[in-house]
Formats: sequence, structure tokens, C-alpha cells
Amino acid sequence: MGTASRLRHPKAITAVSSYDMDVKYSYCCRQDDSIIPEKRKGKYDGFFVDVRMCHKLRKIANGGSDADDNEVKLGTVRSIFTVNRSEFLAGEKLRYLMDTWCLPFAYVPDDSVKDSIVDEVRRFGCSMLDLGLKPLPLLVDVGINMLHLPGESEDEGIARAMMKMNVWDCVPATKASIGALEEVAFDGLWSVKECGKCSKTLAVGKLARMPCSHVFHRQCIYA
Repeated sequence: MGTASRLRHPKAITAVSSYDMDVKYSYCCRQDDSIIPEKRKGKYDGFFVDVRMCHKLRKIANGGSDADDNEVKLGTVRSIFTVNRSEFLAGEKLRYLMDTWCLPFAYVPDDSVKDSIVDEVRRFGCSMLDLGLKPLPLLVDVGINMLHLPGESEDEGIARAMMKMNVWDCVPATKASIGALEEVAFDGLWSVKECGKCSKTLAVGKLARMPCSHVFHRQCIYA
């Protein structure tokens, strides 16, 4: 993997990009107050994290300038979760949520890239702790760009990118498929006792087990 480049922005935005074979990854963290629903403002002393993962086919124009890229958007996945300040600082809960609630739905096969994304989210989030906001709004944009091969038609490039990145998995689950998930009862012996989506205890509310075996409040999966 090539060396990552870091950009700084006066409005507290960070961006990192790296290459892995024929894929370019980019991830940007920034404070964005608009992502907080009105009903949540001032009511949670922690982070409201909005992760948006966009898959694209990128064709480098003559001269190889990124500014002249032609991009075809293939699919976007969005995941939202909350995590309190102390757990965010410790890092373990943040990594668990990113690894189970976000990154599995994007084409990021390289663990080192996943680690870099999580580390950048934590690093940037820690820089927001003195803002005094409730909750702290952290928007994360992840770009997964499959590079167009020389001599490849656009249709061939799209088909190859969608197949390799399995973009069809980006289609949201239907209400019927969510309703068919296994209903489970809370077990006090579970190592994880909070919902990964809302961070509230799993001891209250109806629970559903995902195909990956993780358990969430059923209403949080619908949300």
C-alpha cells in the first residue's frame, strides 16, 4: 500500500487517501452539526457518528490528475451510531462499532486500511472533545474507488467493479427480511450488553439477532 497523504482544513476537516492494488480509498472526518436530529440535540453527552461509504468506478483522465477524474457512482451505504465520551476515548467500543456496524458493508478487505480508518476517526473525534456540544457530531465519508483499467469500456469497468466490490450487498434490507430475523431474549452473561446502534441496554426492548450473530434492538435495525 502506498503512503497515506493527510490534508488539513481550517474548518477542522481531515482527509486521508491511500492505494491498495487497483482500489483507492479516501476517508474524511469533519464536524457537521446538520447530522444531529432535532430530537437528539442537547440530550446525549457523547458522539453521534454518521459514516457514509460510497463505492465508485474512477477513470483517470489524460495526465492522471485527480481533479479531472470521471467517476461513476455504484452504491452508497450509511451507518449511524452513538458512543459516549469515555468509551470513545478508550477506543474499544468505537472499534467494535466500526468493525461490526459499518465497515462490513463496504469493500475494505485490507485490515490495515480498516485500522487506519478507525484510528483517524478516533484521532479526529478526540480533537472535538472541548467543543462543549451535546452530542458531538462526527461525519465520516469513506470513498472506495475502483480504478478503471486501460482499454476497458465503461460497462466492463462497472461490471468488474460491482462484482469485485459486491456492491449488490449495499441494497437496504426489506422490512420483511428484518421481521424474519431471529428474536432472542437478553442474557446477562453476554459480553456486550448494549445495542451497537443506540448504545442503550439490551435488557430492555425486543431484540433481534443478525446473520452475523450480533444482537440489536429490533427497532434500531428498522431505523
